[in-house]
Amino acid sequence: MPDVSIIILTRNRIDKLRRCIACLAPQMRGDDEIVVIDTGSEDGTIEAFAHASDEPPAPDLAPMRFIRFIRFEGEGSWAEARNLGIDQAGNPFLAFLDDDCYPGKGWIEAGRFALEDRDACGGLVVPDAIKSWPPWWDLRMGWLVGISVPG
Repeated sequence: MPDVSIIILTRNRIDKLRRCIACLAPQMRGDDEIVVIDTGSEDGTIEAFAHASDEPPAPDLAPMRFIRFIRFEGEGSWAEARNLGIDQAGNPFLAFLDDDCYPGKGWIEAGRFALEDRDACGGLVVPDAIKSWPPWWDLRMGWLVGISVPG
């Protein structure tokens, strides 16, 4: 299965970005990469990731040579920022996250597996605050509150 480029948009959420990367780091393999597109941070994100390949983005993480940090200059849309990530990606398999998304264990491998016989895939997105579902909840109702529907 091909290597993956994970494109993450961020702005002024350094702690959330670090947590997102910490969730991804153990799942990375081969020439996988994280392409961080910063859309105008003023909270220290730019300084923290200025040398992403030389220094760890968080004290508990080893230096990650697979992070590419790119500043999105100008007043473009989120779509334009994501397109910049696509242009900068070095791998054929693309995945998109925002800085406040925390992928579960096996997220990348599940995507690789799903793409063995498909052109695109998606999955369930659960808000971080939800620790368990009420017994009456049917996951197919997720679209009602902006949660991705399984399958």
